[in-house]
Amino acid sequence: MYQNALEGVRVVDFSWVVAGPFCTKLLGLMGADVIKIETSTRPQYLNRGGWSFGLNDSKKSCSINLSTEEGKAIVKRLVAVSDVVVENFSTGVMDRLGFGYEALKAIKNDLIYVSSSGVGRSGPAKDYPAYGSLLQGFSGWTSLFGEPNPQMEAMGVDPSWTDPLTGSWEALLIQAALLSRSRSGQGVCVDLSMLESAIAIMGDVFLGAAASGKSPVPGQSSSHEHAVPHGIYPCKEPDSWIAISVECQAGWGAFSAVLGNPPWCSEEGMRTPAGRQKNRQRIDSLLSAWTAQFPATELFHRFQAAGVAAGPCNNFQEVMNDPQLELRGLFRQPANSDAAVPKTTGIPWKDESDWKGNLFQAPALGEHNEYVFKGILQMSDEEYERHRRAGVFD
Repeated sequence: MYQNALEGVRVVDFSWVVAGPFCTKLLGLMGADVIKIETSTRPQYLNRGGWSFGLNDSKKSCSINLSTEEGKAIVKRLVAVSDVVVENFSTGVMDRLGFGYEALKAIKNDLIYVSSSGVGRSGPAKDYPAYGSLLQGFSGWTSLFGEPNPQMEAMGVDPSWTDPLTGSWEALLIQAALLSRSRSGQGVCVDLSMLESAIAIMGDVFLGAAASGKSPVPGQSSSHEHAVPHGIYPCKEPDSWIAISVECQAGWGAFSAVLGNPPWCSEEGMRTPAGRQKNRQRIDSLLSAWTAQFPATELFHRFQAAGVAAGPCNNFQEVMNDPQLELRGLFRQPANSDAAVPKTTGIPWKDESDWKGNLFQAPALGEHNEYVFKGILQMSDEEYERHRRAGVFD
């Protein structure tokens, strides 16, 4: 695969929080020249630690005061020599700044303009404030859970997965738009809904509801319609769990063998998939009592050696130290960083050269001002200094 496939594509990135920055991180990893528009006058841009490292690597930062007419004019000059604009402000913000699609299209006719928001830029709910965790409730996701479960943090709401999911859809559509533009010469304005992004990956749930006329029964979100057992079971160590799934008849035989072929596995009601579905709760209870006697790692290897789908429920430190992921190289030290900078994720695939993306350290606020203003926009030293002294680059 061609490395840095988006090399030569310039992205003007107005996005903040998680969804938009995750999208532009992916674009940067694939070689795009991502220019973050930031300012020291907004608190969120002053925070350069924590999640900022993991979301804003592989980008460049220029600081510019958008409350000034000079700053707005400079941004428009940058858009004129760019390919893509990404934003996820509240509805109306970009228009008030003078950066709505029609205004920027007049500057760059083939511009790809991607605007993401909680529920979309049209409809009666378009002005509702919405963060990812709220949208997981709005999408129907939380209706899959029943009684409060202390082992399931925030009942499937926290941490929010709608943000990075939306960012992934966004990166995909931008690449499709770039391909389309290369054929037609036309740009596009895209209205991306985080709510719809979440619903779109739950197609099987909605298909089942449409076919039956009934919603899934709350509390059965961890159960599989056909696989029995299918769930997460306690292990010997404190707060240690293993996921196990058995879907076919051959799998049941292998599963039983790992357990030492206990008598209950060969009972009349356990011999067929239909019988096991009726005995799901009893199987879960018996299996939980058995798995609780062993360490998760031991069970993982025993089940996998027998061809049974199983895996330990790792914590985040275990994930980061997992030998499989270490071999694949997902977690990497950004280029041009020292040992104090934490590892971050590259792209989740590899080619024959082991390339994992154009990964470099998240920028300091305004670190690339000279690159953007003197390099891309060809400002003279005199013009650059005049704007700097006037606070345009704050």
